[in-house]
Amino acid sequence: MTTVLAFQATENVTVGTKKVLGTVDVSPYAQIRVVAYENAGGQTNVEILLEFTDAPSGGTALGPLDTLTLSPNSNQTKVYEVPGTYLAITANALPGPTGFDGVGLFIYGN
Repeated sequence: MTTVLAFQATENVTVGTKKVLGTVDVSPYAQIRVVAYENAGGQTNVEILLEFTDAPSGGTALGPLDTLTLSPNSNQTKVYEVPGTYLAITANALPGPTGFDGVGLFIYGN
């Protein structure tokens, strides 16, 4: 099976707040690769929350897949077996000085 870009998002998240990055249908894939980064110059660490849901609009959370913790100017790449249908993605910028944390996320499926 060919690897395809299933989802991408880039956002500025205000320090001390959460921002929904989106929900992606992962049902066509056996595996997904998540690539997440926080831009240099961010004010705090950012947690990327990955949760399986029952609907494309976020629906009811069925269970967590993972939480990726990023510091300014860092990135993580992880591969997961797909145990559900939809994946909801939220960025949580931890409390700290005022400002923004710039984050990016790519999800590839195969």
